[in-house]
Amino acid sequence: MNEDCANILFELAKKADVILEWGSGGSTVAMSNIIKPNTTLYSCEHDKRFYNMVKPKLNKKSKVIYMFVKPDNYIQAPPVDVHYSFILVDGIMRKECLEHARNNLSWDLLLLHDAERERYKPWMDEFKSEKYKKSFVRNLWICERIT
Repeated sequence: MNEDCANILFELAKKADVILEWGSGGSTVAMSNIIKPNTTLYSCEHDKRFYNMVKPKLNKKSKVIYMFVKPDNYIQAPPVDVHYSFILVDGIMRKECLEHARNNLSWDLLLLHDAERERYKPWMDEFKSEKYKKSFVRNLWICERIT
């Protein structure tokens, strides 16, 4: 993740109450160190080796629910009965994660990392402009739900 995207992500994380991340990594570790004490960070990872590498680096004092989930449960793993301040889609099955978030989850902001990839454009276009405000920061797509 480039510096501009990371800065946006971390500023959002500092203000968030509940975060969902599909696809873990350095951002997960960094967010675990900067979130408010009462913030919950849900993070889903499908790669066991990567999960085992990231898990010991997470801040033990933060409320991080770090889930190893097999690909067949990856999309449905996050709780559906909570409101997410933002959702970061940065892992596998990105189209399916976006669809699940749009249709089944409550959120304020939806972020797609690596959004400059041409194959993601049709997925982003499914978020109709009358319901969402969309913007780009380099390779980060930010979709805000209009209430």
